[in-house]
Amino acid sequence: MKFNLTDPFNVYMHDTNNKSAFLSQKRFYSHGCIRIEQPLQLANCILPRPVDSSFVQSCLKDEKPMELNLVNAIPVFVIYSTVTANAGKEVVYLKDIYRLLKK
Repeated sequence: MKFNLTDPFNVYMHDTNNKSAFLSQKRFYSHGCIRIEQPLQLANCILPRPVDSSFVQSCLKDEKPMELNLVNAIPVFVIYSTVTANAGKEVVYLKDIYRLLKK
């Protein structure tokens, strides 16, 4: 399942067949896209009519993608940050895996 975004970088949100990736501490296996752990639940939150797993399976079986459109656009904001705070409110510096930070 893939959720298209309107952006100049061709980034989209998608499901993965590698569900074990969500258990990993380091989860940067993608090339910039955003993996969705529960895509069916997201689809059912934003689409005008419910989608179930049988619908998804029929698309896979027939190898025919089905495009479902939103009634209204939903703004999506993605923030790339290499600094966060842990539960103890200590500052934690993360690796700049996409090498976007300017020195």
